[in-house]
Amino acid sequence: MVRLEHLLMITAWMGLPMVTTFEIPTSDNGELPDRLEAVHPTTGNRHDKNYFGCMTEDAIVTDVEAMGVRQIAVAGAETDVCILQSTLGLLDNGYEVFLLEDCLSTSEAHPGPALNRMYRAGAVPCTLKTMLYELVECVTGVPWYPEGWAMEDHPGAKPFPERFITPKSGRPGIRQTRASPDPRRSRCA
Repeated sequence: MVRLEHLLMITAWMGLPMVTTFEIPTSDNGELPDRLEAVHPTTGNRHDKNYFGCMTEDAIVTDVEAMGVRQIAVAGAETDVCILQSTLGLLDNGYEVFLLEDCLSTSEAHPGPALNRMYRAGAVPCTLKTMLYELVECVTGVPWYPEGWAMEDHPGAKPFPERFITPKSGRPGIRQTRASPDPRRSRCA
């Protein structure tokens, strides 16, 4: 849950567009735990969905298209059901999908076949840390671990969220490549 909390904090902190979906009935299938609800970006769109795949619901498709991006990071549950079908739908609609492996969960003991299916369809394996560093592009952009990055050494930098809890460990990420950085996103001086 810490990784999802970080993802939500980073999304809000960086002003990234976001769509959150919940399987109906949410009373049975779950809503966000209080810990995640507390950090969910206020600008993020929320939808209750009847289908496992998000791209089968018109209102969700409209919000995804309105984000104005072609690259989408996917996180959440269940890896082998909603994540699988949403990822395949996004890929079918021409999006480049980055699966945040450290932000996925499932009750299935063997999610490997679902992950392999998504990767063979074109999804890119990624981690939250890898995504963050690719978005900021340079050292002066943002700290990953605030206690190792003294604010007084970086005047003018946006402070990291106060509630951020450092993860105990992380898996090394896989470097993704882009044709060229988007100068509108750069936080480098």
